[in-house]
Amino acid sequence: MDTPTRSHLALQGSVDQPLLVRRADLGLSTPWEEPQSETEMRLADIWQRVLDIDMVGRLDDFFELRGDSLAATSLAAEIEATFGIRFAPGDIISLSTVAKQARAMAPSTLSHARVPPYMVVGRAEGSKPPLFMIHGAAGFSFFKREFLDTVGQDRPIYLFQAPGLDGRTEPLKTVEEIASAYIQSLREIQPVGPYHLAAMCAGSFIALEMCNQLADSGQSVARLILLDPQRVPDTLVGRYPTPPRDIQGIRKYLSRLLWACRGVLDPFKREQIRRAKILRRKEKIRRRRRGDETDFVPPEERSYSPEQMLAASMQLYEALRTHVPRRYSGKAAIRMTKKKARNVSFWRDYMGSIDFDFWDGRHTEMFDEQITETAGFVRDILESPSEAGDDL
Repeated sequence: MDTPTRSHLALQGSVDQPLLVRRADLGLSTPWEEPQSETEMRLADIWQRVLDIDMVGRLDDFFELRGDSLAATSLAAEIEATFGIRFAPGDIISLSTVAKQARAMAPSTLSHARVPPYMVVGRAEGSKPPLFMIHGAAGFSFFKREFLDTVGQDRPIYLFQAPGLDGRTEPLKTVEEIASAYIQSLREIQPVGPYHLAAMCAGSFIALEMCNQLADSGQSVARLILLDPQRVPDTLVGRYPTPPRDIQGIRKYLSRLLWACRGVLDPFKREQIRRAKILRRKEKIRRRRRGDETDFVPPEERSYSPEQMLAASMQLYEALRTHVPRRYSGKAAIRMTKKKARNVSFWRDYMGSIDFDFWDGRHTEMFDEQITETAGFVRDILESPSEAGDDL
């Protein structure tokens, strides 16, 4: 049966059904190769439903098929529900084809593949000390392969995800508790320091607390890298006022005051609710396409359901919003957009010393269109001499 065209579906009046994308229209460099085992066939079927593609080959790459973080979340949920194994969205970074995922699910592989809680493996191999990445306010890191390759193929990279996202762990209420839990997982991979830590936006406060807790236990941090640290927490606004200096800033400031007076959700909460709605809609469409729902696992009984992820993100956001950080006497390298330069005084007060790199771009570009440039900054810091005297 031919794949329906856009005009054909439009004539049928199908409004809420996404239009299937033809694999042949994506201009892939990888030739088609049919799935070779039952596991690969089941995985390919899941990929087709999640990515809305008419056919998926065993060697097709998730990123070349235009997969993004939302698709990765749905894909992880479907794989866990279908195969009954632990599979995180971030696992797709290193397992980006059907063939790789099928090999990772082999019993001989799964028996030796235990990963510490709250952690996803970006790359496990490498002779250099590992890099541990802390997520932003959304709760999990999802980097394209270009980031990992630019940072260095000889360096292991581990990504943290917020407690509660996977449906197996419980959300934690404070940044101190989150930092402590992350350190326990970190030390399963690397028992003693010096450590390399990097954090995105609001995750910088978790990284700062991790550095302090590691120092309290006699461990050292070789490098702390903060990527566009988030604004000052609400609890500290009185100490570090940031009055707007332009028309756009004044409008944003007044609009937030208006939202607060009316009890309207702030932009971050609205974005997380929007994301959950998208995931629910995609889930409903996949159920309709599947036809037979006898093997379907309800969202509340599986990992990475929209409801669980939304609740975990809101708990993390509340922990970050009310957190009062401790001063860390060590050194950090910070890459910051020029629009956030007003936060410089805050970070200088809470760090022993800082090397700033101001970037003329937007926050979202740093982790999307310019992710390779961001990775280059991280790589250069990691490769530079360290006062802790660790091996690069």
